[in-house]
Amino acid sequence: SRKYALEFLIFCCFADKLLDSRRFDFEQKKQVSRLLGLYGVMEEDNKFYELKWFVEDVSKYITRYKNSEKRNYIEDLVNAAFISEVYMWKIPIEKKEKFLQKDGYLLLDKSIKFEEVALLLALGEDFEESDCKVANLIAKIMWLTDDLCDFTQDIKENRRNSLFYLNMPECELDMNKRGQYALYNMDNYVVFTWILLTSCFKYSPFGV
Repeated sequence: SRKYALEFLIFCCFADKLLDSRRFDFEQKKQVSRLLGLYGVMEEDNKFYELKWFVEDVSKYITRYKNSEKRNYIEDLVNAAFISEVYMWKIPIEKKEKFLQKDGYLLLDKSIKFEEVALLLALGEDFEESDCKVANLIAKIMWLTDDLCDFTQDIKENRRNSLFYLNMPECELDMNKRGQYALYNMDNYVVFTWILLTSCFKYSPFGV
C-alpha cells in the first residue's frame, strides 16, 4: 500500500510543478490537466503519458478495495483534489478579484486532499475514522506550512496562494491589498498551524 501512496504523491507533485512552471505553454499544461482523473482515457498523443502510469496504477489499486464505502471515500478525496488543481491552474489572476469565502475549497483541496489521500493509501483498507481525522490534520499542517513558506515567492512569481484569499473581505481587491491583509493575518496562521500540530498529539500511541 505504501508503494501506491508514493506513486500518487509523485504524480501529484509532478503535475503541480508542471502546471506552475513557466517553461510549459498553455497547450502543454492542458495535456497535463487531462491526466487529472482516476479513470480517464489516455490520449496517445499526450506528451506526458509517463505520468499517467502512476495514477493508473493507483486507480487499479483503489478498485480492488473490498469495502465500497472506503473506496468511495478515497475517490471523493481524489476528485476534489483534481478539481482544485485544475481551478488553480486555469483561472487567471486578475488585477482586481472578488473571492467568496464559501469557495475556499477550490484553493485548499489541491493541497489538503492530495496529502490526505497519500496518507490513507499508505494504510490500505485498514484505515479507521480516527486515521481520517489524523490524515486531515496532517494535511492541513502541510498546506499551511507550504503556503507560508511560498508566500514571498508566490508574490514575486504572481502565483495564486490561498493566504491571499482566505479571511478576506468579499469585494474586489488587488494583489497589493490582498498581500497587506495576508500579512495582517500571518500571526493567526502560525498559531493555527501550532493548534493543528498539538491536536495530532492526542492520537499518538505514546500519549505525547
